[in-house]
Amino acid sequence: MTEDNQKFDIIILGNGICAQSILFEIGKSEEFDLDTLKIAHVFNDEFCSPCSVNSTSVVSLSGTSKGISPLGDLIVDSFNYTLQLAKGELQSEFHLSKQYYIYEEGKDKDQFIKRYKTLEEVSLFDKSFLGSVDECFVVDNEALLQKLEQSNLKLKITKFNKTIIDISVDGTISLLDGSKVRGKKVVSALGAYSNHFLKNFKHTHLDHSKLVPGDYLLFKDVDLGSESFVITKGHYNLVYRAFSKTTLIGGTTLKDEWCAIDYVELRPLYNYFKELISVLPDFHEGEIRTGLRHKGKKRLPFLGEVAPSIYSFHGVYKNGFTFSFYMANNFVRNFNV
Repeated sequence: MTEDNQKFDIIILGNGICAQSILFEIGKSEEFDLDTLKIAHVFNDEFCSPCSVNSTSVVSLSGTSKGISPLGDLIVDSFNYTLQLAKGELQSEFHLSKQYYIYEEGKDKDQFIKRYKTLEEVSLFDKSFLGSVDECFVVDNEALLQKLEQSNLKLKITKFNKTIIDISVDGTISLLDGSKVRGKKVVSALGAYSNHFLKNFKHTHLDHSKLVPGDYLLFKDVDLGSESFVITKGHYNLVYRAFSKTTLIGGTTLKDEWCAIDYVELRPLYNYFKELISVLPDFHEGEIRTGLRHKGKKRLPFLGEVAPSIYSFHGVYKNGFTFSFYMANNFVRNFNV
């Protein structure tokens, strides 16, 4: 295909949950003629692995309520929107589960009760602790991405599994093999790599956004029962995925490196959960993985123009599996080509 032929109505950059959500919402919208809409989808998962692939993938409110902050309002609204999808067309990928919040000795009990509504004795695996229990969704992230990709086949998409080297302000995407793709509208959904690839664009939200790596242990072939569940201790989770018989332990670090494996952080965390669930495999049997996330100013995400006809979707941080659908839906409803 020559460069002159590689012109599209929309170019979507990236292949994670944000990119797939935008395509998903376009496919549901009645505002587009899907028979004529030409879409290019550009990504290279080997070079830039989607943030949503390496994730503990838990969807919950975690005591968040509306009327306190813009972030809290967005968390609740996006959760409620995604809840309808989780009960409908995506119910096979969102697994309704229990989430156990552990009260940490020495912390403010009143603050805990204010957030989680209760503080009571909770029993789990023949152990008891003070805490609270609520519902959450454990997401089968790989199955979800596959489901969205399958759903998006109804769109007229030309896929370019190639490495991006430059995004121009005129909507031209230069690729590593020397080819170029141009779009009337370009939507970057490059997650943690946004600042790197959007270096040609000056934008306040991008300037205050940064990479945040999250380290976690992955144990395979672990049978902790037929129901998925999550145990939350502070900022860290133990996530049991019954559907794949895997257990994940970890959370977000405070480092800014692209790769921030931290044995010191993970080992004490593993030891804590091992005391609670004695049948966990030995530490050395786990695979240490690092997932990148993108954090915006005041943890707020962004989906909008960074230049005329150039859009970016970034900063979804810890709420990628809810912000993605909700914000994509709002965006597509007001998007014209």
